[in-house]
Amino acid sequence: MAPSAIPVEYTDGIEVKKLAQTREPIKYSGSLDQYQTVDITPVIGTEYPDANIVEWINAPNADESLRDLAIKISERGVVFFRAQNNLTNDVQKQLIQRLGELTGKPSTSKLHIHPILNSERELGGSDPEISTISSVQHDKLYKKTDYDQSKKIQSSALWHSDIAFEPVPADYTSLRLTQLPRTGGDTLWASGYEIYDRISEPYQRFLETLSATFAQPAFNEVAGRGGFSLYDKPRGAPENVGSELKAIHPVVRTNPVTGWKSIFPVGGHVRHINGLTEQESKNILDWFLELVYKNHDLQVRFKWKNENDVAIWDNRSVFHSATFDYEGEGDRFGNRAVGLGTWHPLGRVTGGTLYPGLMVTSGVIYHVLRLLSLPVDIRNICVLLAPAFSGLTALAMYLLTSEMSASPSAGLLAAAFMGIAPGYISRSVAGSYDNEAIAIFLLVFTFFLWIKAVRNGSILWGALAALFYGYMVSAWGGYVFITNLIPLHVFTLICMGRFSSRLYISYTTWFALGTLASMQVPFVGFLPIRSSDHMSALGTFGLVQLVAFAEFLRSRVPGKQFQTLLFGAVLALFVVACLGLVLLSITGIIAPWSGRFYSLFDTGYAKIHIPIIASVSEHQPTAWPAFFFDLNLLIWLFPAGVYMCFRNLKDEHVFVVIYAVMSSYFAGVMVRLMLTLTPIVCVASALALSHILDTYMAADTPAAPNQNGSADASSKGASKSASTMASLRSMRNPLVGIYSSVSKSIITATTTAYLLLFVLHCTWVTSNAYSSPSVVLSSRMPDGSQYIIDDYREAYYWLRQNTPQDAKIMSWWDYGYQIGGMADRPTLVDNNTWNNTHIATVGKAMSSREEVSYPILRQHDVDYVLVVFGGLLGYNGDDINKFLWMIRIAEGIWPDEVKERNFFTERGEYRVDDGATPTMKESLMYKMSYYNFNSLFPAGQAQDRVRGARLPAEGPQLSILEEAYTSENWIIRIYKVKDLDNVGRDHASAVAFEKGHKKKRAARRRDPSVLRVE
Repeated sequence: MAPSAIPVEYTDGIEVKKLAQTREPIKYSGSLDQYQTVDITPVIGTEYPDANIVEWINAPNADESLRDLAIKISERGVVFFRAQNNLTNDVQKQLIQRLGELTGKPSTSKLHIHPILNSERELGGSDPEISTISSVQHDKLYKKTDYDQSKKIQSSALWHSDIAFEPVPADYTSLRLTQLPRTGGDTLWASGYEIYDRISEPYQRFLETLSATFAQPAFNEVAGRGGFSLYDKPRGAPENVGSELKAIHPVVRTNPVTGWKSIFPVGGHVRHINGLTEQESKNILDWFLELVYKNHDLQVRFKWKNENDVAIWDNRSVFHSATFDYEGEGDRFGNRAVGLGTWHPLGRVTGGTLYPGLMVTSGVIYHVLRLLSLPVDIRNICVLLAPAFSGLTALAMYLLTSEMSASPSAGLLAAAFMGIAPGYISRSVAGSYDNEAIAIFLLVFTFFLWIKAVRNGSILWGALAALFYGYMVSAWGGYVFITNLIPLHVFTLICMGRFSSRLYISYTTWFALGTLASMQVPFVGFLPIRSSDHMSALGTFGLVQLVAFAEFLRSRVPGKQFQTLLFGAVLALFVVACLGLVLLSITGIIAPWSGRFYSLFDTGYAKIHIPIIASVSEHQPTAWPAFFFDLNLLIWLFPAGVYMCFRNLKDEHVFVVIYAVMSSYFAGVMVRLMLTLTPIVCVASALALSHILDTYMAADTPAAPNQNGSADASSKGASKSASTMASLRSMRNPLVGIYSSVSKSIITATTTAYLLLFVLHCTWVTSNAYSSPSVVLSSRMPDGSQYIIDDYREAYYWLRQNTPQDAKIMSWWDYGYQIGGMADRPTLVDNNTWNNTHIATVGKAMSSREEVSYPILRQHDVDYVLVVFGGLLGYNGDDINKFLWMIRIAEGIWPDEVKERNFFTERGEYRVDDGATPTMKESLMYKMSYYNFNSLFPAGQAQDRVRGARLPAEGPQLSILEEAYTSENWIIRIYKVKDLDNVGRDHASAVAFEKGHKKKRAARRRDPSVLRVE
């Protein structure tokens, strides 16, 4: 626990504080005890009056000394050195970077680069990693900001922690002043440890559940006034990019060096405590600030006496504020170096990183039912939402298909197909609470409204289509399919010469209102006008206006002049549009295509450039059997339905053809897009089947064709009359041939049999493939009975019951949401996959040797590591089968340290048996998966049932981890990360010593004495 200046007090018999802080600290070796120190206050601030930093850095035991210095800084908050006249900027940078590295910060975290580069400052230096501290610059840059109009207000309100607005915030900062005013200009620091310790235990627990949003809009204001741009490239870490300058951090942080907890959101950078009302947030933030300035015993005030005095502090647990009381006393200049720490835990802006439609829909249903006095639990709504919307989807399919055919049977068949097709039912079963639960209904209904708008040329139908398109945007990222398909439909109709006022009214209404609606979704924002994914819609909108204008000119200008004018205008506009698009793309105003779009058109793109996209099983190319598995009978009715649309090619049928072609391609490229193919397959199949049934189940026989093609008009009229009479002929006198009663009976019976088989297939697939939750597996025993495999829930329950509440779990991202929801433990990465570097870091730890992985685990405060292993049971969805993706993702960030080829044999084989490569056998993933696995089999007969490999006779050994839990079927294995050795040995040596010690003790044991019997 952090040292406190006040004792534990009791009020009315109730202990005011303290909550135990149990994190394991980095141990102090005592290498700095030889130097004189002065503790400025009992709880914060230590001075080394005679020490020289440069000598410490160049000493033979520099690492030991600097590590102890980092520990001292983290414990005391801030450390001071006097007159470091031989300290250069380069050495100052080296010092801060080494302090972070020696206490476990990630290798991706370097020195921070300020968003306002030195080159943009009047008195800035040339090194971007050294921030120039200048009173002259400060007055010029910040004098017009809202919070800085009064220096007196500023001097009391600028408590802050450095660069808390960055996703990866600061660890250590060093400030060296090179020019001092005659008096004044002191700097104050306050202890975040002490603030935390002075809060009651119940309130501590409450605050530990909160996160806060940090931002710094003042820098954008400064850049706007100064006419320059903020530095938006990586600012010392891959995560610190962009010009938004916004991040989320926990309200209570645990310092990884000391293990002590500290309040973090204090001062100028913090904007709001998430999840609280504005007033609640303000009250707490004001309270934190009040605790700082009302408690002088948790502050230290440092007077800069000499040039090159140095202060070094830990931003994770202290706040600081400069004192601007030296006006007229001279200027104040200095150089600052800021190191970057770790990214865990970061959190994320939930509202800005997900589609809210699903949650909003659930909430609206819940409140409406409560308003109607129907007591319902929100959990039940979430469970039943997908089946409820699947019924609406069937209704929408009926409406859409009815627009394509005059036969009512077509709509009914499409609705029936959609209701039971496995391709859709996989996302509409009870408990499937995902975006697709409501998105497919919105997709189909938006298409229905669009077709209705095109057929009627109605602003009302176009507006309704735009409204439901906006709803779709709020629900699923697949909305871009609509965004591009509708413009493609319009473009095709224009190319076919089918432009009309109906098309103009429909598209203009849909695009204008739909774009505005989509921009109201925070996750989408300005993407509809700034992203290449949306440019087809914008371009088609412009094209529609041009074509409409051309049609207007055609009616006013003579034909020859019109053609000349049209050719020139089209050529000029095409050139201008292309140049504008290129220019806007180069300047970054229009964002490039996303990686998922590139992977749709270049199937090898994601594997090479963005392996995290390709690593998702749903993003793999679709195997041909999957089409039959998910569509069955419909897959061969589908082409017939598309052919029938060609035969009667109206505007709505053109839409069906385009939808069919595009969705067929995308479903072949990415297996998850089978979901978008299923609706159009149901439509086309229903069109084909309804035509067959309408023909062969009709009571009347179709008219015979006219054989006399050369007859005159009168004979044609007579023939037509005869044909009409023949078509009304009773079935009591049927024709012989394909329309005979026998033929009709055979075709009807065959079709009915096929439909019954289709129903049986859909029922079987639904019950066997799509009705089991992903965390509960099942198989069949030899007697046919069901065997439930509940290892996931078993392991998550163990984590929940047997680990501290703040224990950090490292696993592959696939299990992040499950661990967070079912085990209630934080994870390093989860299914949101918003930061590739984080996931690559986990991949590097899994694919590296133990001595490389251990620092990564320590850097990120990992307590337990979880892996999924299916070798015993034959479960092929385990981490060994996913391991190559971990390697590829890590290789994308560290190509010199992680190489995929090192995990393949010389013959290009990926093996886990005796033939596995040394790199594979030494990887942490391999060791965790197969640790103690041999003990389940007779000697030398260990078998991996997934990969069909016999494992080495001697299994792997672990030194940095200890087995904590293995589930019943060995599917989940959990390991605890060992602490540093008490006597300073590396873990391998400690394990070897313990093993040898056990052997000696076993050797010293004697057999029990046996009495000799005469």
